[in-house]
Amino acid sequence: MLYRYKSFYPFVKWMWIILIFIFPILLCGQTDEWDSDQDAMPNGWEFNRGLNIHDPKDAWADPDGDGVCNLYEYLLGADPQNARQPVVVEYRQQMPLAQMIRSLPRGVVLRLPAGRYDLNYRHKTQSEAPRLLIQGGWNDNFTERDPCRYSTELDGTGQDAIFDFLFLEGTSTALILDGLHLLGGGSGAVKYKGYISKMQLVLANCLIVNNEAHRASAAIDFADGEQTFISDLILVNSLVADNKATGIQAVQHANRTNLKILHTTVAYNTPAPNDGPAYTSGYGLSLGSDSDSILHLQLTNSIFWANSPQDIAWNIPAGQQIELDIQNNIYGFLGTAASTGLFMAPSNRSIDPLLDHRALGIIFPTKDSPVVQAGLDIGITPEQQPNIGNANCPESTLTAINNPGYSDLATEWAVFPNPASDRIQLSGLLQNGGFQRIEIYNLNGLRLGNLSYGWREKGKQIFTIPTSGLSAGQYFLALKSNRQSIVLLFSLVE
Repeated sequence: MLYRYKSFYPFVKWMWIILIFIFPILLCGQTDEWDSDQDAMPNGWEFNRGLNIHDPKDAWADPDGDGVCNLYEYLLGADPQNARQPVVVEYRQQMPLAQMIRSLPRGVVLRLPAGRYDLNYRHKTQSEAPRLLIQGGWNDNFTERDPCRYSTELDGTGQDAIFDFLFLEGTSTALILDGLHLLGGGSGAVKYKGYISKMQLVLANCLIVNNEAHRASAAIDFADGEQTFISDLILVNSLVADNKATGIQAVQHANRTNLKILHTTVAYNTPAPNDGPAYTSGYGLSLGSDSDSILHLQLTNSIFWANSPQDIAWNIPAGQQIELDIQNNIYGFLGTAASTGLFMAPSNRSIDPLLDHRALGIIFPTKDSPVVQAGLDIGITPEQQPNIGNANCPESTLTAINNPGYSDLATEWAVFPNPASDRIQLSGLLQNGGFQRIEIYNLNGLRLGNLSYGWREKGKQIFTIPTSGLSAGQYFLALKSNRQSIVLLFSLVE
């Protein structure tokens, strides 16, 4: 027996060498076999659950109808064909939100009703890395979710980051934020850093607006250590705008990094207040990585626009392996030359030249924008195609159509009194006759009501709008005519 064992020993030794040193290299080099459609779900997992390894769109499908799409089920370790998985916890404010998040086991969904919550959550490094999905936008009895609005606000209250994760222990982690408005973070909205084998961060259907960060940091700050084997940073159907910081910063050391920015706008981010010559922020996207890693960068139907000092900071070593993915786009209006030019020679050029801006994080693509034509729905444009993984969102929020050369509405319009209590009046000059409609929105772009005023002749007009059903605060008023809109900000007091 001893002789047979000794003769077998060299084989065992070489098997360990293959498993430890050679297999990871082969795995990294065989990306097509690992994840053919680059949807962040491995081929084996998709095949065993009846999904299509060549269709990236099935990541956003929900075959068991439990409100958790296939990609989320994979990240949480659940079965996408079993509606009983994953476990869902409904937050009814029985404890502070940070305490609730800290108490949850791995692989759980936390659902939040619409509302505003103060949050500065810091993950303790000695605890196990979480696998967690936080979904916003539910009604109070958790029977219905509005995927087209951002009425669940997580406010950093001007202090630390809203989410601050640092992982020194464990093997893998996944955080999914879906349907949330992240604002007011004093050192960014999401800080996600770790030194473990697998790191995954997904932000879907989110507004990341009006956050601030310190010295060369970002609203979304994602970094992995040298021990990381694979990392995924995915933004889907989201808006990252008006932050005093870089919008998205990714500093990678993983063997393979998948960075996907899908149907997302990154615009009007500016430097942090305490930046200096050696500390620069305000980019739309800042990329940095090791030369011995592989960076898979997929951009689909997204906008980088008017970030300062520039839209993309490309801090990539000369030996970096880069895969630019323009083949698996869900709406792929970018051509090869445009994609290569954008990333190989970053500048302040935008994918979408037809973009306007208003204060408070409101972005206005024009009606001819390729994003509007393709059906982008990030709470800022009417949806013309089904949303990724969600229900249709017709007239999802206010949209101004800026069409030079023609205007139904003159520029001199005013709301009075402002601030008001129970009613306001809108006065101005119509340059052309037409049917008029007024809509009221909150600052998140949620439409609260609309009034039709029928046909009005050209000339001076006064519209009276009752506001008795609204609480004190600031709102947007949109007057919509045949071919154009104006949007004005007004305030209500008690």
